[in-house]
Amino acid sequence: MLTLFPCYLVQAINELNDMIEYYEKLLLDREKEALTWKDKSSSLESDLRSSHDTRQKPRGSTRQSLLRTHEVQWRVAGSIPEV
Repeated sequence: MLTLFPCYLVQAINELNDMIEYYEKLLLDREKEALTWKDKSSSLESDLRSSHDTRQKPRGSTRQSLLRTHEVQWRVAGSIPEV
């Protein structure tokens, strides 16, 4: 037995389906955007870590040059600790 829906119900169902499709697309776009920002953030963190690791490695420096480097850093910071 075939039941016919009134015209306004069919129209309402079509509008609901359109809304569902719109919000599904919006959600997928936001997920893609979030993943893009996450990838950018991970890349920046990696670059920062790499840069920090490069600065931390002494390049064949002697103990004296390392002490001078720290002294300059302490002067910039505003206080030189007593030795």
